[in-house]
Amino acid sequence: MKISELRQTMETLRELLEISDARATTIKGLNDFIDILASRDDQTIDQFIAELEAAAGREQPLNDVIARKHLQALNSAQLDRDAFERAFDALSNDKAVNSVEADMIFKQYHGRKAWRKIYGNKPRWRKRSDALKAIRTSFIERLTQEQKRREVAKATPW
Repeated sequence: MKISELRQTMETLRELLEISDARATTIKGLNDFIDILASRDDQTIDQFIAELEAAAGREQPLNDVIARKHLQALNSAQLDRDAFERAFDALSNDKAVNSVEADMIFKQYHGRKAWRKIYGNKPRWRKRSDALKAIRTSFIERLTQEQKRREVAKATPW
């Protein structure tokens, strides 16, 4: 699909919204988007999306040293809740950890050695806060799995 087709669809949507007395801010937003699309009429949607993803990816490069430091601290905690809380507090309070680092830490903490196969290179979490919540959830999942394993080991007679 070409951008010109998408632009025509957006123009039709704008007309329908104008007829239905939509908010002026909604119409203005659509007009702004249509203006952006107008300069790219010859592109395909896939090319346009690739451009947007490339532009978004350039904003924040990954600081691998910081990510590895916090990942090592989290992994060192293993199943010790107090050690995890100290490592997690250090991660949460480190202003050098932005959304890109937090996302990478989550992928490697949750996916462990198979994280590339599971998540690939695309971001899983776009917000730092979401990645931090997911890291905490991953720790709780680890604890739960270990508790289940222990109960099964007690109940298994062999």
